[in-house]
Parts: sequence; C-alpha cells; structure tokens
Amino acid sequence: MSPASLFRHRTAAWRGLLWLLAAGLWAAAAPRSLAADLPTLTITAASAFLREAPSTQAPATYSVFQGDVFPVTGRTADNTWLRVEYPKATRGTWILATLGQLAGSLADVPIVQPEGAGPAVTAPPASASPAAPPTPTPTPASTAPSQVCLLFYDDANGDGLAGPNEAGIAGGQLTLQAGDSGAVLLTYITTPGDAGRHCFTELAAGLYTFSVGAPVGYNATTSTSIQLRVQAGERHELTFGAQPGAAAHPVAGGLRLSAGWWWGLGLGMLLLAAGLAAFVLARRR
Repeated sequence: MSPASLFRHRTAAWRGLLWLLAAGLWAAAAPRSLAADLPTLTITAASAFLREAPSTQAPATYSVFQGDVFPVTGRTADNTWLRVEYPKATRGTWILATLGQLAGSLADVPIVQPEGAGPAVTAPPASASPAAPPTPTPTPASTAPSQVCLLFYDDANGDGLAGPNEAGIAGGQLTLQAGDSGAVLLTYITTPGDAGRHCFTELAAGLYTFSVGAPVGYNATTSTSIQLRVQAGERHELTFGAQPGAAAHPVAGGLRLSAGWWWGLGLGMLLLAAGLAAFVLARRR
C-alpha cells in the first residue's frame, strides 16, 4: 500500500472512530436527560378513563389500561387529580391519582386551573355579618338508566386512537357481559350503516364488561375488553380499534426505552469504538 493510500485509510478509520465515540457518549448521556423528565404515573387499575376535567362527572376522553405509563404534566392543588401526557391527545387528560402508582415528585409539577373553573373563593371581610347557612335540601339518588356506546373502528395507522378519517368496521361483534358473573347479556354485530358504533342503553347501575370481536382478517390494535362500573344516569363512550393483518398494538402510553437500554447501547458503542482504536493502533506498528 502506497503512503498516500495508507494515509487515506488511517484518516477514514480515525473519522469512524470519532463518530462512534461521539454517538456512544450521546447514548450513554441520554438517560441523564430522560431522568430529568416529569414524574410518571403507572396505571394500576385494570382499565380506567382519562377525563376532560378533574371530576368524576366530567366526560371520559380516552381509555387507559393496567401497565400504561404516562408523564404527569399538571395536578390539582390537593394532588387528588393528575393531568398526564397522552399521545396525540386533543381533549382533557385528567385522571384520579388513586388509579395509578406515582414515580417521582410532584413538587415541580404545576398546579393547573381547569378550563371553565371559576375564580378562587375568598373569605368575606371581617366586618361582614355571618350569613345563616342555607337549609340543605335532600337530593334523591338518581335512578335514571345509563348508556354506554362502543365504537369499533379501522385503525388505519395503528396508533390506537380513533382518527377523524378512520371508518367503522362492519362485521365486528360487540358484547355486553355482567361484570361479576361474566354472563353474556347482549351482543350486537356492526353493519356498514352504523359506522361501527352501537349503544347499550337502559343499563342499571352495576359492573359490566364490554368487549369486541374482530371479523376475519382483522387483528386488534387496542385492548379488546374493558370492565366498567356504571353509575345511574351516566353516559360513556368506549373505543376499540383493529386493522387488517395488524399485529397487536403496544400500550397506549407508546414505546418507551428504559434508561438501562440506553446505557447498554452507549456502552456497546463505546466498546466498539475502543476495539476499532486498538485495531488502528495495531496496524500502525
């Protein structure tokens, strides 16, 4: 090999070595930046809802499941409700803190005033005469029937979220079961005319299981079953997705690489760089 060719060969090897070192150092340092992220909430309930606002009376927006992990981006002053980061969310993402396991401190998480909430109530001036408390009026317990609607949609992009252009699936089986015994109460087969949506109405308060069965050729991209305790007069919307020939979809929280994975990647790249450096030095002797 001529001196010029040898020089070019060594220059290219050193460039590759420097690139590997830089990439390895970045990968090894990545967990430090990830560790500075917000605290996370791991869902411990079998299934739960995110809600538009921090209230059990607020509309449900998204379904989450046991094992899903979400960063916490906001909280109420008493820390009973947490706002979490949900992929591609366009509506509220509040959840009761008791439905999950918190990892990290809430000290740096901002207290959020929900949209539409009124100003904080202040105490009357000391000189004001105390008003007589109003006589409470007993409110009878609601006995109105509940309604739970299921949407079974073609999850074209496989993201586990019902998009505006993702149509309903015809031929899917929607099943309503008693939550305690598992007895099948009602079934419904979706048709092209109902756009994959059907409502189970006139439900008495109680525990139910709602599930879907995909037609031949479809594989689920979300959970296929949700257990829900329904209170009198409530209205719920549940979504289930599938796509032709799709593999099972990951948890709603999305793919998250652990800090250990990043450390392993960084260490592997650094070892590779060290091996290349030893090879180059051996060739120079």
